Amino acid sequence: MQNISILPFWHTAMPTYQHAVGLSTHAISALAFYLMLTKTPTTSRPFAKYLMLLQASITLADLNFGLLFCPLVLFPVPGFLCNGILCTWFGLSGHTGIAIMYLSVSMLGYFLVCCYHFRVVSIGQMLGQDSISVSKSLIFRVVLFIVYIIPCMLQTGLHRNISGGRRYVHDNFPSMSYLINNQEYRAIVYDFPKFPNYSVIFACSTVFVSLIEANSVRVLNSTHFQIILLSVICIVYVVMSAFSLLTKQQLLSEKTKMLQKQMLELLIIQSTPILQLLHRWIQVGTYSHFNSTNNIRDITNAVFCVQLTHAFVHTAVVILTTPSYREPM
Repeated sequence: MQNISILPFWHTAMPTYQHAVGLSTHAISALAFYLMLTKTPTTSRPFAKYLMLLQASITLADLNFGLLFCPLVLFPVPGFLCNGILCTWFGLSGHTGIAIMYLSVSMLGYFLVCCYHFRVVSIGQMLGQDSISVSKSLIFRVVLFIVYIIPCMLQTGLHRNISGGRRYVHDNFPSMSYLINNQEYRAIVYDFPKFPNYSVIFACSTVFVSLIEANSVRVLNSTHFQIILLSVICIVYVVMSAFSLLTKQQLLSEKTKMLQKQMLELLIIQSTPILQLLHRWIQVGTYSHFNSTNNIRDITNAVFCVQLTHAFVHTAVVILTTPSYREPM
């Protein structure tokens, strides 16, 4: 049993920070939507639709982190404190906020891949590629959507494990019991061994979870890792396919090829903040389970604060790197 605790500083600092970041992100997101609707060139409007869907998923994720859920991480305890209006105003469990978190992150990854896929399909159609048909593109996106939604569906079933959370904390982290016993903290903790069969199924839906036991919050981190890793794999494959098409075909002029490559490179630049900042939280979350340092919760929450800026940074990069959006500014 570990004697761990969390600094009282985080109980007030984290919600305040989350609200501030949320307000600034929604302000710049509103500006981004306005620019996409009014300043997008006619030729770019089909792609702008996917960009707006991506922006909507990012906004939902930030709305959940900054207003609805407002979680305070308790690593390595498999749970959170819920400081958002879902718990304080509506009296819902923090499990609802976690379900929204998974849904928003999954849709973020899905629409990000769709943006890249649209670019490849556009290039293929310009080159007269019969293999890239509307039906095949639709099938690809439907299958991809199902793959992304699986972790969300499985995660909703973990509500059964909440009932054993109090006992799990008392047995494994007694120094944190005060957070669970006091209802004012609105803590939510999972006891993964309570339903081991379901926990194993949930664990097997992730990429690397077979290397670790399904009895801690590592499972949650692994699911996040699966979503992001799947996005990276799909994006790398799609980008390589696009560059391969542009390199081998001679039907397009060099100027057109260069323009398409620049558009792909611009999309890579715009999506990098999302993957990079989300990845940092996963790194620290995973590290916390192999390190008994007492201040690992403080380190995790500090990195979580950095991760929360991903929506603002991504939106700012999109505006600043897109000429038709940057020039009116």
